[in-house]
Amino acid sequence: MIRISLQEPATAAWKRWVKDCERETAQVQKDYEAGKPVEITELYKRKSIKKEVYFSETGPFRGRCAYCETDIVVPARRRGAFSPQEGCDRRK
Repeated sequence: MIRISLQEPATAAWKRWVKDCERETAQVQKDYEAGKPVEITELYKRKSIKKEVYFSETGPFRGRCAYCETDIVVPARRRGAFSPQEGCDRRK
């Protein structure tokens, strides 16, 4: 297991993402308190955040799977959603 020390990136994309997450969190709390159905957004799927934080060689995970620490390799595929199991042989 590797220890991860996350220092918040100072990029504009990160700051925008954090601000959007805070706004969405407040909205989810309001909906929940009002008895409305709660919907989870897809903020975690933003390409800029995946590129800068999760898949980056200089990011906290150093381009490795947080579960098994193998290098994350996204194979060529048709356009579509990323599967967390891609690049991680131990989760298959």
